Amino acid sequence: MDLIETCGGSGRRGGGHDDRDRGSRGGGEPVSTLPLPVPTPTHRAISPGGGGLTPANFKVAFIGDQGLGRSSVSVLELIRDEGADMVLHQGDFDYEDDPDAWDQQISSVLGSDYPYFASVGNHEAPEFWPAYQAKLQERLDRIADAECIGDLGVQAACSYHGLFFILSAATYMGSGHEDFIRDQLANDESVWSICSWHFNHVLLQTGDHGGIRDFGIYEECRKGGAMIANGHLHAYSRTHLMDDFETQSIASTSNTLMLNAQQG
Repeated sequence: MDLIETCGGSGRRGGGHDDRDRGSRGGGEPVSTLPLPVPTPTHRAISPGGGGLTPANFKVAFIGDQGLGRSSVSVLELIRDEGADMVLHQGDFDYEDDPDAWDQQISSVLGSDYPYFASVGNHEAPEFWPAYQAKLQERLDRIADAECIGDLGVQAACSYHGLFFILSAATYMGSGHEDFIRDQLANDESVWSICSWHFNHVLLQTGDHGGIRDFGIYEECRKGGAMIANGHLHAYSRTHLMDDFETQSIASTSNTLMLNAQQG
């Protein structure tokens, strides 16, 4: 499986940032392409809607804090040109409270049935979220081999072509996210799992945004063997392979990781 990682950040009107600045247009800049090894099949069972194993060279694009306009379209064109098989969007869609325009922007580049999955961000105001969620559900209904259970974009577990992923609104909308993540990861046996939500942790960033201050949800993902993807900051960074988020214990600083079923 390959990852294409992008981040938002074409600037905010008025300068600075707070957690409900409504006047932003994101966009995104390409950051890196990270190849991951194709796992060797194991005794693991087939997961619902997936198959437990992703196809060889399966490519996932990660995007957050998007916006409407030319720079945002350019990122979608990059995703298309790189041949990504799906998108995981970590919240903050268009900053205009316009679900029709946001969905049309995606469809104009990637198509109306392209596998595009998203978690709600803090710029999706609660009064507008149902309309965004309806767009995501309509797209999901058109995607063959995709299955999601739960509250889509808020507290949902999904599977697509063997990739298992959780779409969460941790610390923004809903409750019981740690329990949901723990239970869903415990019941899934896919080789690759991802936890996706919007807010970054205040200690896991290169900037100074507010965000999550507790490591509970991070630990549940780590213990369940899932990668974690967040948005919010408009800048790219990544941790080393972590052994414990609470104690900031690092398992490995290598840029090349060979993973197998025996490793926790």
